[in-house]
This record gives sequence, C-alpha cells and structure tokens, in this order.
Amino acid sequence: MSELLSPPRAGQLVGRKRSAIIKWIHKRGLPATKLPSGQYVIEKDKFVVWLEEKGVTLPLNSGN
Repeated sequence: MSELLSPPRAGQLVGRKRSAIIKWIHKRGLPATKLPSGQYVIEKDKFVVWLEEKGVTLPLNSGN
C-alpha cells in the first residue's frame, strides 16, 4: 500500500501551501480520499503520477 499524505505534507513535497493542495483536490482533480472527519488523505504514489501528468516537478530535496 502507498504511503498516505496529509495536505500539509503533500504541500511540503512540492513547495506549496496546504490551501493550494486543497484547491488542487477541488478544482484540478487531485485524487484524494475524504475521511468522515472531513480531512483529506492522499496516496503518495497517485500524487506523484498526478503531478507528472500536470507537469509539476518534485524538488530534489523532497525527502522521497
């Protein structure tokens, strides 16, 4: 199973704020699962594939 990321952690990987990741989920189709608590979790493998499709590159020091 892929590592699960919170929006703040996903944002750290690409140098964006948590709010930008939430906007990507709502407006750009970033695949995420909404928990009953209202929080989102993102599978890292799907996130990386989505980033590649959108042309967003991960910084070299992203801590993969």
